[in-house]
Amino acid sequence: MTDYSELKRLAEAGMPKGECAVCQAPLMKKPHETWAKFEIRKVCSVPCANANRAAIKIGTRFGMLTVTKNAGVKSGLVHWSCLCDCGNEMTTTGSSLRLQHTISCGCARAHANKKRLTTHGLSKTHPLYATWSSMRDRCKNPANHAYKNYGGRGISVCARWDSFELFVEDLGDKPGPSYSIDRINNDGNYEPGNIRWATPLEQVRNRRVSK
Repeated sequence: MTDYSELKRLAEAGMPKGECAVCQAPLMKKPHETWAKFEIRKVCSVPCANANRAAIKIGTRFGMLTVTKNAGVKSGLVHWSCLCDCGNEMTTTGSSLRLQHTISCGCARAHANKKRLTTHGLSKTHPLYATWSSMRDRCKNPANHAYKNYGGRGISVCARWDSFELFVEDLGDKPGPSYSIDRINNDGNYEPGNIRWATPLEQVRNRRVSK
């Protein structure tokens, strides 16, 4: 069992320069450990030669990060090289990993920010947003001038495409500026398998065939 009273005495008295007041091992950076810090952590503030705080096993996972190797001491803190699930490599401190301040190379935060911005309407800047919005409006909004030819005659948008992100994922990029979405079966709904990108001429021909 650790004798904290003895450690406190050593810390308050001050160890010889270059030794840790807690474990008395040679210091790499700091002159000594203070009792106030040790009392909170119960470990060396180091890193000292024993490096108690550096005991992270290679292969340990923290969020999306897997520890690959000890990256050495920088500014008095033990750093670790990690491989992110996305494939990027990065280096961070052991405390950042343990406290979950760092859970990825940054890709998790970027993804969360993208999702947050999209949810709050910035998806309106996407080239296909107007296409998606118009499609839904003419099928769902009786006040739309084209509603009678779409929602008014039973044409609907599938539940999957209530999500703009899934609509973009299914439809892909517009081939060119003159293209617009066209229902292959002119009496069918807006849904995967019945939608294509078509030129104005192709759309006219499709309407004639449908008649």
